[in-house]
Amino acid sequence: MTCPLSKSKLCKDEEGCYDESQKCDGFNDCQDGSDEKICPGSFIIYLGPTRCLGGEFFTCDNDSRICVSRVCDGFKDCDDGSDEGPQCNMSNQNSEKYDNIKNIHLDIRPRGKVYFSWIYMKSSEKFHVKIQEMLYFPHSQR
Repeated sequence: MTCPLSKSKLCKDEEGCYDESQKCDGFNDCQDGSDEKICPGSFIIYLGPTRCLGGEFFTCDNDSRICVSRVCDGFKDCDDGSDEGPQCNMSNQNSEKYDNIKNIHLDIRPRGKVYFSWIYMKSSEKFHVKIQEMLYFPHSQR
């Protein structure tokens, strides 16, 4: 497998690629977790496949499942790429299949301020955002 320039590091299982900035960031970007396995100065231990917070899954068109947080994140996590399909285009809000998909982006700023934005396909309904877990890694630990 050849990695694109935007994600130049090859996962140990050679099934995916990640960017250097994703190494030891607290999130498994490789299915085998190899981008999080050896992290000097950190106390993250790879415990197997990523658990989906809240147990929320997205069913790919080929019937495999991924965490809903990986839908519309700019990376094809489903083998068939259906997690990055037309539901990710904000102008296409007619498909009922994608009514509950949400993608929340957090930006942690100095002094603990958290800024977030989201994509929610059924914008006529209200929803609540609950941050269940936050990991903080000072730049010196990366």
